[in-house]
Order: sequence, then C-alpha cells, then structure tokens
Amino acid sequence: MEDVENYSEDVYDIKSLKKYIFSPMYFFSQKIGIPQLEYNDNSNNKINKILFPLSLIPLIGAFIYHIILSKSYTFLTLKSLENSLINLSFIHAIVAIIFYNNLKNTKFYFNFIKYFKEYKEIQFSSSHKLQRNYKKAKIKIFIFWFLVFTTFLYDSTINFINYDKNLNNQLNYKLSMFYGKSTYIFDILLLLYSKIVIVISASIYSGIYGILYYETEVFNNETQHVIEKTFSTNFSDKLDLISLKHSKLYKLITFSHQIIGKYTDFAIFNCTTMIIFGISVYRYYSSTLSNIFITIQYILPIICIIYLEIIILLPICLMEKNLQNIKNNIINTSQIWETKHSLLHGTALSIVTRCDHCDYHGLLIGLIPFNDKTIPILLLIIVILSSLLGKQFDEEVSAEGKVAVVTGASSGIGKCIAEDLNKRGAKVYMVCRNKEKADKVVEELSNNGCDKSRLRVRIADMTDLESVRRFAHMFRDEEPTLDILINNAGVLGDGSFVLTKDGHELIWQANYLGHFMLTELLISQLRHARNGARIVNVSSMLYKNCNKDDITKEVINDEKKYRCMIAYSRSKAAQVMHARYLSKILAEQDIHNITINAVHPGAVHTNITHTSIFSSPLIQIFFAPIFWIFFKTEKDGAMCPLFAALSESLNGVTGKYFSECKEETLTPLVLDDEACKDLVPQNTNISFLLTYHKNIINISPNNFTLTPEDNIKLIKVEGINLKSISYVNVTVFQNNSTNNDSGKIINESFLRIRIFQSSTIETLVIVSGWIYFAMWSFSFYPQVFLNFKRKSVIGLNFDFLLINIIGFICYAIYNIFMFWHPIIEEQYQQKYERSLNPVLLNDVIFSIHALFISTVVIIQCFFFESGKQKISYTCYVFSSILIITGITSIYLPLNNIINWLEYLNILSYIKMATTLSKYIPQILSNYKRKSVKGWSVGVVVCDFAGGLMANIQMILQAINTNDWTGFLGNPVKFGLGFSSMLFDIVFLIQNFYLYPKKTIKNIEDLYYTTEINEPDTAESSLASSIASNLTFKL
Repeated sequence: MEDVENYSEDVYDIKSLKKYIFSPMYFFSQKIGIPQLEYNDNSNNKINKILFPLSLIPLIGAFIYHIILSKSYTFLTLKSLENSLINLSFIHAIVAIIFYNNLKNTKFYFNFIKYFKEYKEIQFSSSHKLQRNYKKAKIKIFIFWFLVFTTFLYDSTINFINYDKNLNNQLNYKLSMFYGKSTYIFDILLLLYSKIVIVISASIYSGIYGILYYETEVFNNETQHVIEKTFSTNFSDKLDLISLKHSKLYKLITFSHQIIGKYTDFAIFNCTTMIIFGISVYRYYSSTLSNIFITIQYILPIICIIYLEIIILLPICLMEKNLQNIKNNIINTSQIWETKHSLLHGTALSIVTRCDHCDYHGLLIGLIPFNDKTIPILLLIIVILSSLLGKQFDEEVSAEGKVAVVTGASSGIGKCIAEDLNKRGAKVYMVCRNKEKADKVVEELSNNGCDKSRLRVRIADMTDLESVRRFAHMFRDEEPTLDILINNAGVLGDGSFVLTKDGHELIWQANYLGHFMLTELLISQLRHARNGARIVNVSSMLYKNCNKDDITKEVINDEKKYRCMIAYSRSKAAQVMHARYLSKILAEQDIHNITINAVHPGAVHTNITHTSIFSSPLIQIFFAPIFWIFFKTEKDGAMCPLFAALSESLNGVTGKYFSECKEETLTPLVLDDEACKDLVPQNTNISFLLTYHKNIINISPNNFTLTPEDNIKLIKVEGINLKSISYVNVTVFQNNSTNNDSGKIINESFLRIRIFQSSTIETLVIVSGWIYFAMWSFSFYPQVFLNFKRKSVIGLNFDFLLINIIGFICYAIYNIFMFWHPIIEEQYQQKYERSLNPVLLNDVIFSIHALFISTVVIIQCFFFESGKQKISYTCYVFSSILIITGITSIYLPLNNIINWLEYLNILSYIKMATTLSKYIPQILSNYKRKSVKGWSVGVVVCDFAGGLMANIQMILQAINTNDWTGFLGNPVKFGLGFSSMLFDIVFLIQNFYLYPKKTIKNIEDLYYTTEINEPDTAESSLASSIASNLTFKL
C-alpha cells in the first residue's frame, strides 16, 4: 500500500481532502487548474467566457466537416461507419468540455468537497478502519491513458503512411481537412486535443465514482462493525449516528448522480455506439490478414472504449452493491426489529429507504434504463448490427491474365463482381440479357476506373438454353482457357407459375438448369486453365429450407404444387448440390485443377426483387427503410463470391458451401449422393464432357517418373533406392505459381518426395518435439507457484522480466505469422525453395502460452512484495533499443525495402538478443546476494531439458531427411534451445554447487524453493534480502 487513510485531523483539511478525492488528477489541478477545484466568482469569469467557446471551435469545426462528408456515403457502408467513428470521437470531446464547464460554473467541485467534508467529520470511535490503495487507482488511470495515446499514435502513423493510398481510395475522412499531406500534422494535433479532453474528463469522473465506491465500502464496514460489536451498549445512539452519517453519504451520492449522471448516460451511450460501429468496421478488415495493420487500427479503439466504460461503470456497480449490503445489514439485524426496540424502527427504515434511492438510474438516450436487464439486450443488438454488414474480401490477390465469365453482370452483385475482377487485372465476359443496358454499365464501370478493353459484353439468357449454347460456342471460339466462372444470374419470381420455352419452371431453369448447362459446355476451357480454374455458384441460405420431397422431378414442374419461395429454395439447393456432385465427379476422374463451390452472398437489396412480389412501387417505398437498414449493399454481397473465386486460402478446396467468407456445414439433402445424382438432366452426358487424358505415374524400386500433361513440364526423378527400412512421405504442392519477366506463366506444381532413412527416427522426432514443448511450457509455472507461495517477488530480477517479455512478444509474432500468413509462407518458399515451413503448430502454441505466463509473472510484481527492486538504467536503454528497432523496422516492409519475411527475421533476432541477455541480470543478482532465493530451480531444470530436446529434435530430423535448412530457416528455435542450455548450466552450478542450502528430496522442491527455512511472510523475505545485500557490501 502506498498511502493509508489515517483519519487524523489533516484528513478534514480542505487541501488534504482535494488530494484524497481527486487522486491521481490532483497533480493536474495544481499545475494546470484542471479540474478547477476552487470557485472564483469574478476574477476568471471573463477569461472563462472567452476560453470556453475557443476550446469548442476546433472540435465543432471538425465535427461539421465530417458531417458534410457523411452526406456522400451510403448508410452502414464501410466509409460511412469509419467516418462516423471519427465524428463520435469529436462529439464525445465536445460534450465533455460542455459538461466540464457546467460543473465549474455550478460549483460542483466546491460543493462536492464541502459535502464530502461534512460526511467525513462524522466518525465512529470504535469502528474498524479500511485502507485505501492509491496504487491501484493510479495504475487504472495510467492504463487508460496509455491505451488512448498508444491508439492515437498508431492511428496517426498508419493514416500518414497510407495517406496516398487513402487519397486514391477517396477515404476523405482519413485525409487532411486543410490542404494535403503537408498539413496533416494539424489534423493530428486536433485529434490529439480531442483525445486529451476525453481522457481528462473520463479520469475526473472515474475518480469521483471511485471515491464514492470506496466510501460506501468503508461505511458498510463501519456499520457492520458497530452492529456486531456495540449492539448491547447504547445502540440507539450508535444507530442515530449511523443514520446521520448515512444521510450525509446519501446527500453526497445523490448530488453526484444528479449532476454528473447526465454525462455518464451520454458517455455510455456514445461509447456503446462506437463499439457497435467499431465491431462492424473490424469485421470488414478481419476477414483477411492482408489488412492486419488496419485491423489493429480498429481493435485498439474498441479496447479503449470498453475500458472507458469499465472504469466508469464498475465503481457505480460496486457502489450499488455496497449500498445494498448496508441495507441488508440493517434489515438482517433481528434485534433492531424486536418489539422492545420499536423506537429504532423509524431510524432503521430511513437508512433502508435512502439506500434504495441512492441507486444509479442511468438512461440510454434518456429513455432506456441502463441496468442488468438492458445490458444483455444491448449486447445482442450490438452482435446483430455488427453482423449485418458481413465480412469483406480484401485480399490483395491479382487476377492479372485471368479470364472470367460472370452471369447477370449488368446489375447487382454480378456488376460488383465484374468490377472487382476487372480492377484486379482479369478479362471479364459480362453475360447479360439486355445489350443496351449492359453497354451503359460498361461505360459506368469504365468511368469508375475499370479497363474498358477487358470488359466484354455477351448476350445469354439462362431461361433460354439455346442462347446459353450460342454463348458457350462463341466463347470457345474466342478463348482457349477459362479461369473463373461465376454463376450469379437469378430470379426470385412474382408468385405465378411460368414455364420457359424449354418446358421448365422459370425459377428452376433461371437459377439452376441454365447455369448447369453453361458449366458443362465450358468444362473444356476450365480444364485448360494454366493455374487451376474455379467455378462459383451464387446460391442462398434459403437452400436449407428445401427438403428431399420438394426437389423431385415430379414436383418441380407441377403447377399444382408450385409455391414461389419453395421454388426459389429448391433452385438454390440445386446449385449447392451441383457444386458438391460435380466436385465428386471431377475427383473420381482425377481432375484436380478445377474447383467448384457454392456461396451465400447474404441478404442483399438488389433488383432481383423487381421480378418478385416486391416489384410494386408502393411496396418498394414501404419496405425501403427495412432494405436500407437490414440488407447488405450490392458491393457487400459480392464479397463472398469474390472470396470463393480468388482467395488463396481456398486453393484445392472444392464441393463446399460458404457464407460470410467462411465454410458452413452442408445439409443432409446436399450430402445425399443419390439425390445429387438425380438432379443431373437426362439429356446431358457429364462423363463425356469431362473426358481427359490421365497423368501416368510409374514407380519401380529404382525409378520414380511423373509425367504431367499439357503445359506442366516433365518431372523425372531417378535413382531413388527404396530400402526395406525406408518409407516414402509424399506431400503434394499444386499452387506455387510464379511469373517471369515476360509475363508467361511458369507452372511450379511439384511433388515433394521425402525419403526418411528410418521410421524409428521419425517417431523419435515427433516424440522429442512434444517433450520439448511440454518441458518448455511447464518451465514457466514453478516461478509462478513460488511467487504465489511466498507472496513476494524479491530475488526475481526485474531486468530479466522486462527483457523476457519483449523477447516473447517478438517470438509470438514471429511464430503466428510464419505459421498462418499466406504471404509470409509464399516468401519463405521463394527464399528456401521447396522447403517446409520451419514453424510447427506446437511452436505457435508454445509462444502464445509463454507470452501469457510471462505476463502473469509481471502482474504478480504489482501485487506481491517486491522490496526496493527496480529496473536498471542499463536495462532501460537496452530494452528501448530493442523496442525501437522492432517498431521502426515496420517502415521497411511497408515501403517494400524488405519483405515481411525479412521483417519477421528481424523480430527473431530481437528474440535471440533477449535470450542471450535476459539471464545475465539474474545470474549477477544471484552472485551479489550469494543466494538463489526467489529464483526457482524448477524453471532451470525444465528449461534445460526443453532446450536439450529441441536441439535433439532438429538434429534427428536433419539426419533422417538429409535436409539441414531447418537450422537456416528457423534460427531463433535453434538459438533459443542452445543458448538457454548454456545459461541453465550456470544456474544449476549456482543452485547446487556455489549456493547450496537444501538437498532436493522430492519434486515439490523444484516448484517452490531451493532454500531451507523459507520465511513465512513477505516482510521476513525482505529483511533477509536486505541483510544479504548488506553482508555482500561489507
């Protein structure tokens, strides 16, 4: 505890009360007059009248600027939400200044201190006193300030780095309000000003609620003590004193609720709105790791806002809990309510009544009570609203040189798909019904940045199979290959049963049969795609409403059994079943370069409703607000089809169904092979259309030959001698394609043939890997257990902790991105051609676990006895160098000076530097103290065993495969194991030879201590440590 409330006379001094109430904001009050705790009627009145509007002008100007920008954005779109988040931040700052000025003008601080003094002057002479921990209050506020300004710094840096990109993308809300990039510094200063206003106001209100919560806890403790200890002696006077002090507390709390409760209501509502919008924007960018830095840009504000709500609401909740405890203490004291003590009933009831009226009755938008019932509803609304927009596909995948066919491309989702593919470099064939309309769309897309020369309009109507055949024949004459086929066109129906001229029900043919035939007719072109082809059927989640009885051939064309929505669900189910069945046929015939998947674009407001019951203008007007709020935009709806057509994460994935850019479980109907087969029209021959020449693979004891067809070059591997003790592990790589300078595609598909000398050694590799993972993971716990048992961290060097946490942050980032990020994986394959990723799943789990436990140990330092230990100046300098190196090095890959793999290698070398240096302070500390007290030998033993097994694993794997690139590709893993073993040897020598105090008799000694007569308290541990240091100095 840093300070203890001592209840001496100086507590009632006004100056002491100010410091007591507004800690840690008292420093700002003394230096800059915020909050202004003194009330001056005349002297500063004129100055305040001038300063108040001046403080609002820049914030109001920025707010109006962003309001004007919002006029050009469609509601609930990405740009609208991002702009709204910035505006809400300015609104919060504006309201904070207005409320602060109101508090100052109404003498709130002066009256609050006066009422607080009246309350504190009433004391119970025999009551038990509580101690207030100022350290926790300071840490809480410090964390909030740190989060806010870290977020501000990161946000400003990212926006400045991406300024030109934001300019090209017309993200005006991320650009300078004044002139250009050269004046963006003024926007940063304005944003900084708004952040300062928010953190100061939040800190003030948090401090007020914090002291109220603490005083209610003190009062509850005092009341309980008086009732339990002094009831038999003059309790009537004691209860009157309790009631009197409680009335002062009631006056203090209700005064605070009435004045600052309005700001609290607004702050919670505004923060909640920002969380809703922030989650929605975050979901846009989190759909792909290519936007990881922008994703972090929106994760940090969400964390700040949630933390702000916590530091304001948590003290209020705890205060109400204490008030209820006070009420329960009175009610549950049966002696008070006995008939012989009837004179006490009125006094007791007054306390109970005041407790009920002290509750915080916050209202959202002045209407909705903010309590434990409305919070779950609010959270549900947040989830629903944030999910309306869906995930976005924003991978930086090029479609350069690809040929795509998109049906229904003159409007809606198809138009957005065609635009995106064209901007990524693809030649897009827009299959439409109306050429005049399609030509206008081409002009529109051209004006929006598309390359008109790569937009080809072709006419075909899915409800006319002959037109589909004409287009297919025409396309085959124009293009030898097809890379992407998007079966998007569709109708919803207006409720009436209609047969096409081909004799099929309209919805069935438009949504399914027409696309089925188109796919069959273009299989040959898809088969010849150089780097694999993808077929995407744009279906709907309504396919789940279709059952087996609805999709039989007898029902489909039966007018008597026709229901519009059932027909639509049936056609969409057929699209999903077609995707699964065709993928199965392709696999059976060894065609692996074509994938087909179905997608649900979401609830999208498109012109598909123009052919439905919603086609009436009056109905359109009536449902417009519903479409506006609850339906996705057409661009949002194009995200999942684009994801299925382009995402590198779906290489080789086929026969699946996706929604919100993630795979969904298929229904039993789709999984029914017979039902899928029955959907194949009888007048088509799928087997004939999929005929091809199979690859020939010859394997003999001394010869392995792979002969790919088409443009895949001959791969021949000879001279492999398969011994009886050897076995072959074959890994297939199919999508490592690169472009040479001339633009010609060079297919790098290959089979990795790994010959292991011994299956026994490979088993040992696996076992040793999990052993080192277990030992290293377990090595973190002995120190945690030791600290917890001793309630002290004396002897654990703080320099070690700081360097250690820096290292594991870098190590976790290195492993996570090496293991999961496709760009990093591609860069690694280019540098170490055809070598396996050196980071395994257990490496990722270990690094995350290590970072978590290391953080736990640091947290223990704040709550357990630490003596006078502190971080050395040398460690501060060294750690600063490491941190600055890691952060500033991000500039290099962002500007293409180095690639991201090389940046991760920089982080790995930072981890190496921490590993080579972090143990030195602990070794020196043990040497100076001539003791290892506080440093668990269990850490050392487990760490040594883990390092030994890690290096054994790598050596065994290299010997068994004759591949030593693991040491070059993962230097941090090798260095971590080797260097830690050297330091562990030093620690073992210190523990068992230089400073032995106890013979280890059981395994428990490894977890807790290496010394005999471990002190029972933290104080004796501190005394022992001081004595040890004094002895060394003498």
